Amino acid sequence: MSRLTAIAAAILLFVVFLVTRAPARLLTHFVSPDQLVLQGHEGTIWEGVANRALLVTDAGYLHLGRVTWDLHPFSLLLFSPRLDIDAEWGAQRLSGAVKLRGEGNFGLEDFEAKVSAELLQQVLPAELRGQLSLQVEELLLADWLPVRASGRLVWQNAMWKPVQGPMLLGSYAVDFTQEAGDSLVGEVVTI
Repeated sequence: MSRLTAIAAAILLFVVFLVTRAPARLLTHFVSPDQLVLQGHEGTIWEGVANRALLVTDAGYLHLGRVTWDLHPFSLLLFSPRLDIDAEWGAQRLSGAVKLRGEGNFGLEDFEAKVSAELLQQVLPAELRGQLSLQVEELLLADWLPVRASGRLVWQNAMWKPVQGPMLLGSYAVDFTQEAGDSLVGEVVTI
C-alpha cells in the first residue's frame, strides 16, 4: 500500500510541476483568436508576457501593445479567473485587476486606463481628440450593464473636429458611483 501511495504522490507532484511550468504560448489554445491575438509569448500561463496583443472588437483591432499578466490560480477554483494585467502601447496604458465571470459578466478593480479620445471614433460618428483617462476602484458588469461602480473618467484637452474646423472644448471629469440595485450616477465637472 505504501508503494502505491508513493507512486500516486510522485505522479501528482509531476502533474503539479507540469501545470505550474506551463508555457505562456499554451494560452493560444484557450483564447479564441476571434477575441484576442497574442504574439511573442514569454513566461508561463500564470505569469507571462505577450510582446504584442490585439483585442478584436466589432470596429476592428484594438492594439494593446506589450501585455504582462499574473493569473491567480485559486481564482480558477471559484470559476472566476482573476488577472492582474499591465498593457502599454505608446502613450496608451492599461493596468489593474480583471475578474472574468462569463460572457458579458466581468469586473475591474483598481484599474487605470489612458487612451486617445480618437478611439471613440470606432463607436461614435464624430472626430474627437484629447486624452481619456479612467480610474476605477470597482466596476462590475452583468450582461454588459453596470451593476456596481466607483471611479472617475477624465477627458483632457477635449476637441471636436466638425467639418468647419476644430472646436476646443476644454477638460472635463465625471465622478461616477453605483451601489448594487441602484442606478449609475455621475457628476460632470470642468477642470
